[in-house]
Parts: sequence; C-alpha cells; structure tokens
Amino acid sequence: MRKAVYTVSINNWFPELCALTLPLIKKWSEKIGADFHIISEAKFPNFPPNYEKFQIAELGQQCDWNIFIDADVIVDPVKMPDFTENSDPTFVYYESALRPSQYYKKHPYFERYGVDLGVSDCFLITSQFTHDIWQPLNPLSELKKYCFEENERLVSEFNLNLNIARYGLKLASKMSTDKYHFHLQTTDDYNREYAGGPKTLTREEHVERAKAKMNEMGIEQIP
Repeated sequence: MRKAVYTVSINNWFPELCALTLPLIKKWSEKIGADFHIISEAKFPNFPPNYEKFQIAELGQQCDWNIFIDADVIVDPVKMPDFTENSDPTFVYYESALRPSQYYKKHPYFERYGVDLGVSDCFLITSQFTHDIWQPLNPLSELKKYCFEENERLVSEFNLNLNIARYGLKLASKMSTDKYHFHLQTTDDYNREYAGGPKTLTREEHVERAKAKMNEMGIEQIP
C-alpha cells in the first residue's frame, strides 16, 4: 500500500509559518507510512501558486492513496489518525465542503451532476479510483470565466469541483470533525498584505497565533 502526502510552498511561501507547520505534516506522514512531498517548483505558468497541487496528477499516479494538506494547516503528528484506514477508495474524502453555486457560474458538468456539493481544497484524500480529481485543465483564462468576479484563487477549487462533476465522483466528509488538526487559513491575509490591500492580521501575528494554537493543542514545535 503506497501512500503520499503533499503540500504546496512556491517561492518559499511564508517561511516563518512553514517552519512550524511543515515539520509536523512530515512527521505525521512518516507515522502513517507515507512519502512526503513539498511541491516547491511551479509547473503551471501563469496560474496562481495554489494551482500547483495539480502536479499530484503526475506525482501520485502510482500511489494507492494521495493526501493533500495546505501548508497553513497545523496537525498533531502523534494523535491525528491515518484517515486512509478503513476508507472506501471509491470516495473522495474532504475536510471542508462548499456549494459550487455560491462560487461558480453554471457549467454543463455541474448541471448534469445535479448535486450542489463540492469540496474546499485545503485537505483532501483520494485513491487510484478517484485520481481523476487531480486532472489539470487549461487555459487559465477559460477557467476564470466560471469563477465569480473571475477570481484567480478560485480556479484551483473550481478545477477540483468540475472534475468531481465531470467524472461523477462520490464525496464523503472524514476529517471535518477531527480535533487533531487546525486550518489557520492565513493565505488571504498574507497575499493581501503584499498586494497592499486590507488585512486582518500581520505575518507576525499569524505566526504567534499558530504558536498559541499549537500550545493549546499540546503540540511541541519540531526543531
């Protein structure tokens, strides 16, 4: 049984935060017997960095299970379970759901699928049976047209959810109630800070929040 865990950190994204989170994800990967990959080189020119998760289409071809976790997710490397155990490989497992109708314009695949249920891209588990979810689509300009306000950061989740509808993939929530991980959701604030737009927390405040959350969860920093 070959398993792999992936995260994305392009252009040395938020190194102060990744110094806290990535060692934890790596240690959890080792615990469950999975290879750990940091996707650090961009392969999709002109796409936003979060789209690079679609490298899993190629990287994970030979894996029985592929697990994607955002770089700003704190995991308890000891207590968080191996979610692939006793899991049905015909399902895509997700941490957070969304309604495509709230984020994307109408598309024939969504209409044919007939279920207004999709996934967030922060924490996903797929198998060989559901690997089609990772198929990248082009071009960016065409994908943006289906995202409200043509927001480029929505393209990654749109691609995932269009593949779900396209291939009729089944979804199941498995990590949503797990108390041994926590999504900090820092990306928007971090990006707004460097774009000169409004933000709620500074980089330093996000790091302190991460440390406080680790302390609350009883997780020690890995040197």
